[in-house]
Amino acid sequence: MSNKAVLHTVLAVILFTLIAFFQNCGLHSVVDSKSRESKPVSEKKVLYFGYYGGAVNGLGTGNYMSEFADHTNVVWVRGVDVPDTVAKLQEAKQRGLKVILYVNEQFFDFPATPILIAESSRRWKQLADHLPPFRETIVAFYPVDEPYMHAEQKGVDITYMKSYLELVGSTLKASFPEIAVATIFSHPEITKGYRPPFNYEWLGIDCYGPFLNCGGHSIPDLYEKLKLLKYSNQKLIVIPEAYLHGTSVSESELASRIDAYLAYSEKEPEVVGIFPFLYKGATGVSGVGDLPAIKERFRQFWRRINSTGKPTIQ
Repeated sequence: MSNKAVLHTVLAVILFTLIAFFQNCGLHSVVDSKSRESKPVSEKKVLYFGYYGGAVNGLGTGNYMSEFADHTNVVWVRGVDVPDTVAKLQEAKQRGLKVILYVNEQFFDFPATPILIAESSRRWKQLADHLPPFRETIVAFYPVDEPYMHAEQKGVDITYMKSYLELVGSTLKASFPEIAVATIFSHPEITKGYRPPFNYEWLGIDCYGPFLNCGGHSIPDLYEKLKLLKYSNQKLIVIPEAYLHGTSVSESELASRIDAYLAYSEKEPEVVGIFPFLYKGATGVSGVGDLPAIKERFRQFWRRINSTGKPTIQ
């Protein structure tokens, strides 16, 4: 057995032991016969809407809240450091926006490796100590994007990656049990049948292409596959394609794809959030904030779902 394999085996044993400890402490309960599941965050049907990357360091100015606060109820936040994160949380709270908070830098060193960093406990505590004033503002933590794809790319066994994700979920729940944990999978992660971590409540799929033939599957078909893989308490988040890159798709075609995503989201009862990718700031990409007609499309959607009594934050 190679040194790498031995290391992964030792890490897996440690992780499984820790997860078992958290389970025995009652941080989640058995809710069906398929597997252990975390307690649902809410029994109410809610609909959250906000742009992926709306206030995230590394994307443009790192904060576009002022540009979309009039037609969203959620902002995605990641700061340069803890003080910057707290400042963004405070701004979101003042604007009446809920927050999906990135915590990837507290637990992982992407893109270098999807393995948990040794100092994750210290990094998490440094941030977590500042979060109690925002318990009513943060609706979800976001530890990692496309986890199994990253694991495959770096030669990390999928079973170990799932264990890392579940340990992160248990760590977050130990501090803030009422706040959801979310992740988004690439479409191959779904078609390969990889099960989500049991203690993540919000699950999404990213697939950028024709709505009815994205990676060889329609978007509804991909979500049906995810529904077969997920646990019964887990809900869906939808990630509409909302950017232009080069000449691969016209703005009118993009608008048609967006309309299809929004129609699906309104019909599918398990959808709790719609988070178009992305707002603005990626190099060489025109996001919603760069496309006035697309932005107005989302603004009109927001107005309509509120005027017709569709569920929003309760």
